[in-house]
Amino acid sequence: MATTELHGPRLGLAWYGKFVRGRASFLSPSLLADLYPRAGRPDDFTDAPLSADATRIARILLRSGPQSTAALREATGVEGKRGSERFAAAVTELGRALVVTHLGIEDEGAGWPSAVLELTARAFPIPKRRNRDAARLRATGTFLGTMISARPHELGNAFGWGAAAARSALEELVSRSVAGRDGSAYYAVGSVAS
Repeated sequence: MATTELHGPRLGLAWYGKFVRGRASFLSPSLLADLYPRAGRPDDFTDAPLSADATRIARILLRSGPQSTAALREATGVEGKRGSERFAAAVTELGRALVVTHLGIEDEGAGWPSAVLELTARAFPIPKRRNRDAARLRATGTFLGTMISARPHELGNAFGWGAAAARSALEELVSRSVAGRDGSAYYAVGSVAS
C-alpha cells in the first residue's frame, strides 16, 4: 500500500476535515486552537457528545493510530450502501467536533484511494491552557475578517455555535470597537488582539 500525504495536515500546516457546515474545510493551526472545544488530549473525544459510530471510530484511532477509511470501515463492520451512509455521517460528525483530521490518502490498489484519518489532538498541538472566551473572540474576528458582513446565524452555522452564542461574540467585538454593526449584519473594523 502506498500512502500519499496531504502536506498541510501531515506537517501541521493546516487541519483538514469536514468542519464548516460539515463541508471539507482547512483551518490554520491558530484557528484550530481557538475553535478546539476540549482539553487537547488524544482521548478527550470522550467528553464530546458523539454517536456510537463516531465514538467507535475515534476509539479505533486512539488505540491504533492513523487509519485509512477502508480499514476503519472494516473494523467498524459497516458495509453496503446503508453502512456507507452511516460511516460518512460519523466521519462528518467527527469533523464537526474537530475530533479527527485527514492526513492524506492510502492507495488500496484497484479503485479509489482511501483517506487516512487521525485524532486532531494527536496530529496538532492544542494548547492545554487556553482562555476559552478570548479564543472564541479571536475565532469570531477571524471569521468576520473573511466576510464583507455576516449575520449571527452565519457565524453560528459555520462554527456550530448557534445564533445566540455567535451574536454574543459579535456584540463583544462591537463593544471592543473591532467590529461594527449595520442592522443585523456585522463587519470587521479592526483585529482582535491575542
